[in-house]
Amino acid sequence: MISVIIPTYNEAAVIEETLRRAAVALPVAIEVALLNNYVGSETVTFRGAESSRFRQAFLKRLLRYERICLPGAVLNCVVTLLWVSHGGPIVIAAAAGVVAGGLFNFVVNIPPIWRTWASRSPGVASSARDKEVIRKAF
Repeated sequence: MISVIIPTYNEAAVIEETLRRAAVALPVAIEVALLNNYVGSETVTFRGAESSRFRQAFLKRLLRYERICLPGAVLNCVVTLLWVSHGGPIVIAAAAGVVAGGLFNFVVNIPPIWRTWASRSPGVASSARDKEVIRKAF
């Protein structure tokens, strides 16, 4: 005998409420994570840059970072919400969304980054540290 599992009204209501809450909280959580990653990277990577020019470009770099990460963030949100809408646990759904968005950003963004680094010649490096990084990379 074939049986079909039909969610009861209460189960459907719980899934709907979870989905509604996730739809509100998820974009906020993703943005907080992106900002945390950006500020952490800026703090660690550029902690020695004290010039006013560097500080003025902070917002410009943040906006570019947000633009680059947007497709992965949207994919993260979509995967998570789809998983939750099918009754999946929110923690597993969120983990699946993070992995999907992260892999997407990695696959899409890494090739252009390496092409940029490969096109730089050692004579173009702006500092001794840049020259050392390029020398080790090639």
